[in-house]
Amino acid sequence: MKNTNTSQKSHITNADCSTGLSSSVGSPAIKPAYKTITNLAKYIYIAFGVVFFGLGVLGAVLPIIPTTPFIVVAAICFAKSSRKLHEWCINTKFYKDNAESFVERRAMTVKTKVILISTVTVVMGLSFIALVIFSAPVVAKVILFVVWLLHVLYFGFKVKTEK
Repeated sequence: MKNTNTSQKSHITNADCSTGLSSSVGSPAIKPAYKTITNLAKYIYIAFGVVFFGLGVLGAVLPIIPTTPFIVVAAICFAKSSRKLHEWCINTKFYKDNAESFVERRAMTVKTKVILISTVTVVMGLSFIALVIFSAPVVAKVILFVVWLLHVLYFGFKVKTEK
């Protein structure tokens, strides 16, 4: 009777919790994310990755759109969909110039910080003006101000500055 429980116990410990399937001893139960998603999800991640990468490239030209967050999100989407697309994304000039230091070292150059904080200030300032013009509730104005302040504090003081 104890042998039966022991074999059941080892069968349970070798089970893949995400699918409920058991794996044989020695075979990997955990697969990389890009191999476990469905084809539909893969194409959705690719589509979002392309859109966010495009917005990031647009942000390099237009000062109102931030580049770094879009490039980072694109890299995440590509990582979830395809190793080949992820490798392509992290080897582009846009990724290396705008997001690589932040992703790898949680650090930004002074120039990048100034551009990011300036862009956030302009966009949220315009939003604040719109809230005033359209007589939005005070709560909305306070929330917008707090979000702006948190951006400035996080990117200004929390993220390391590199040369």
